[in-house]
Amino acid sequence: MSEIVVMGIDPGLANTGLGIIEFNESEGIVSITSDVINTRTIDLEYKRLYKIYSKMIDIIDHTKPHIASMENVFVDRSTMSSGIGVAYAKSAIAVALAQRDIALFEYEPSTIKMAITGNGRASKEQVRRMVKQRLGISERVTQHVCDALASALCHIQREGLL
Repeated sequence: MSEIVVMGIDPGLANTGLGIIEFNESEGIVSITSDVINTRTIDLEYKRLYKIYSKMIDIIDHTKPHIASMENVFVDRSTMSSGIGVAYAKSAIAVALAQRDIALFEYEPSTIKMAITGNGRASKEQVRRMVKQRLGISERVTQHVCDALASALCHIQREGLL
């Protein structure tokens, strides 16, 4: 495939970050787009999940990604309450991707950090700095978008395209 569009996703019930990278074998990274799906905490959970799902469908139909990638969600006792919301959001996202027949690849946080910075224990700020540098981004990038772009970059790199 000479051109590939990878959608990186940072799942969250309140904020889901999206980073879409279009990559061409001869030119490298051709374009970068990003978005954040925000839901209101006052809305019922099922409505928030439906908003994530329906916005994902709209964005998928608009950007036409070939592949999606995201950080694998890890939940322990200390992150249980936020982790459950993230897992629900991830499920809504996975259903939208499956409906459009888009493969989803998941990576451990340390794998993404290693791919981006060369250090599997890098800080969020180190990852942000390297994502911006590698993609030539000068403007401010939200943490959700940065995490999504890092996931997409990780996938592109692991596939040997970069």
